[in-house]
Amino acid sequence: MNIYTFYVKIDDSTHDCQLKLIDIWKKSWSYYGWNPIIIYPEDIIHKRLYNELKSVCTDFPTANHRTYELYCFLRWLSLLDLGGWFTDYDVINYGFEPIDYDDKIVTTTFQIGGSTVYGPKSFYENVISTIINYKLDDTDVTTYDGHILPHISDLTLLLKTMNPDIRLNIEKCYTYEGYENAKLVHYGNSYIPKNKTRFDIINEDKRSFLFLKN
Repeated sequence: MNIYTFYVKIDDSTHDCQLKLIDIWKKSWSYYGWNPIIIYPEDIIHKRLYNELKSVCTDFPTANHRTYELYCFLRWLSLLDLGGWFTDYDVINYGFEPIDYDDKIVTTTFQIGGSTVYGPKSFYENVISTIINYKLDDTDVTTYDGHILPHISDLTLLLKTMNPDIRLNIEKCYTYEGYENAKLVHYGNSYIPKNKTRFDIINEDKRSFLFLKN
């Protein structure tokens, strides 16, 4: 069974590290029986609704790097005509094996917009439609350096507007309670201590030896 992720090079200085992380991601998912596939910007540029989605999301307010935030929205086009499993490449697999949920919408955390999700083609169509038709409101803000700024991300938008059929609760962010035994661990930037790298932390987890030994 395929597991898809999306990658776009945002910064030359971090590109090699991102590729190294993707390689670890591929090894971990392959070890547990998946076929990991990377989607790139050139793979989605000709997708239907690409231009409309890009136009809408370009105007969304963000406190983050604008190109990064734009591609967080555009990545949802990846499975528009496929359906299936989609995840972030900083989610490392420690025991989650392939499973098909047919027409159900499934998340491995507590929300859609979390880092690993499953759905049929109609789900991804609904995600794109929801984003395109979303109307900003007063709750679409974030706090940055003590200032409240207008901001919307794909994660917060989908959290507000969509619910999964099934929540597996098998994915934990690094440092969250229970992550040591979670089948999926999300090594997001915001969870990594400044004195360590993601690679240090992944290598420290004894479970990583299974797929990194070769």
